[in-house]
Amino acid sequence: MGRDASKLKDREYKGEDFDVPQDLANGPRVERKCTNVLCYVVFVIFMLSCLSFAIYGYINGNVGELLAPVDGAGNICGYTAGYEDYPYGYIWNIKFAASSPTSFSDYMVCVEECPETSTSTLNCKNTASSTTEGGCNSLDSDERYGSYEAFGYCIPLEDTLPTSIQSSYTALWNSFLETGAGSVVLDIYKARWVILTGMALSFVYSLVYIKMMDYAAHICAWISVILVQASFIGLGLGGYFHR
Repeated sequence: MGRDASKLKDREYKGEDFDVPQDLANGPRVERKCTNVLCYVVFVIFMLSCLSFAIYGYINGNVGELLAPVDGAGNICGYTAGYEDYPYGYIWNIKFAASSPTSFSDYMVCVEECPETSTSTLNCKNTASSTTEGGCNSLDSDERYGSYEAFGYCIPLEDTLPTSIQSSYTALWNSFLETGAGSVVLDIYKARWVILTGMALSFVYSLVYIKMMDYAAHICAWISVILVQASFIGLGLGGYFHR
């Protein structure tokens, strides 16, 4: 027989005739058990399947090849046959590349290591473009630049760039940082250790909370309810006094 829901509309109704189950009279149940084992089994199978697919893809695929630099001729640095010892991408003629941003990648060559200074000798695999211009070592030192490696690419050191393009390089970089995407990337980079630390602490706190729920579920449940209610009250009072 169903309960008379109309009584709930009466503000004077205190639930006097409501029979509370004895195991709930003093709070959440202390003795608990799984109520949907089949769902749990399906979930475990699903997670194991995802893990299996990820391992299979990593073993039989080549994630690095997807992210590796590609030179102006379409060769993948570090992966194409004959390029295994040249894993880094370097813009051999930064002046030409800066004057034609849409064809920037045409001036990419694969190098054995990123040059640290503008006078370092490049051990590279020339493309048709660089060969036509005399090779990647044909430029004078004042037309070349030092660099550092990041994710397989040789990133220019600004103070070693040719004087004629330093100002344009700085303006290009600053304009990128002022965009929405650039500011997001910069903020994430600056806060990288805070983000990683927060992720690690969240994982630890989750394990601690799960363990506490295992030993004292009813206490943790009441603490959670109290904290949630207290936070709502605090937010309400804060909004009221700072309106």
